[in-house]
Amino acid sequence: MNSWYALHTRSRHEFIAKDELTKKNFEVFLPTVDKLRKWKDRKKIVTFPMFSGYLFFRTELTKENLLQVLKTRGVVRVLGTTPLNPTPVSDNQIENLKKIVESKIQVDPYP
Repeated sequence: MNSWYALHTRSRHEFIAKDELTKKNFEVFLPTVDKLRKWKDRKKIVTFPMFSGYLFFRTELTKENLLQVLKTRGVVRVLGTTPLNPTPVSDNQIENLKKIVESKIQVDPYP
């Protein structure tokens, strides 16, 4: 059975890990927020992860899949009570996060 899991990434590697996991055919969800950034000469909308250092992926948890995920560039660990026993994230929580991202309401990234 496929479940969602939270994944911890190296600092500023959320988008890299997302792209690499997508290439490996995992379903990946990286909640993002758009923020206006100002420099001396310009302003620009920049996309940031909602949870710095974290993203979510969905898979059937087998040793092979877990090893593929852990070998991915930018990945530090899969969150859980023990290293080999990741804790699933409920589908309801992921759906709620997707609704927040789609609604484009003003949300600050979680520090």
